[in-house]
Amino acid sequence: MNSKVTVLIVEHNPLVALDLTEMIGEMGITRIFVVTNEREARKVAQEQPVTIALLDVNIRTGQDSAALALHLASQNNTKIIYLVNDTTTSSLRRAQEINPFSIIGKPFSDEEITDAVKLAMISDDGTLANS
Repeated sequence: MNSKVTVLIVEHNPLVALDLTEMIGEMGITRIFVVTNEREARKVAQEQPVTIALLDVNIRTGQDSAALALHLASQNNTKIIYLVNDTTTSSLRRAQEINPFSIIGKPFSDEEITDAVKLAMISDDGTLANS
C-alpha cells in the first residue's frame, strides 16, 4: 500500500505484537517497529517520524502510555490507535482522554486493525500520509 508509512507497535505481549506486525505487513507497509516499552518507543520516534502508533493502553507497570501518546502526537502528528483489554473500565476512559484516532478492544479482528490503519494513513487534507 504505502512503503513510506512508518508504524510503531508498542505491545508487551509478543504474540499480539507478532499478529499486529503480520497484519500490517500484509497491507504492504514495510517500516514497522515493535517495542515493548515507553523508552524504546521514544527512541524509535526520535530517530524517524512515526506515521501511526498502535499502543497498548497498559504498556507496563510504571509506564504511562498516555504521556507517550501525547508525545508522539505532538512530535510528528502521529495518529494514535489505542488497543485496550477492557472497553468497559478505566482503561477505556484513560484512552479516551488522549483523543486517539481510534480505540480498538482486545481481542481484535484483522479487519478492525487494517481498517483503522487504512483510515489513519489518510492525512487531514485527504491525501495518503507521508506520500
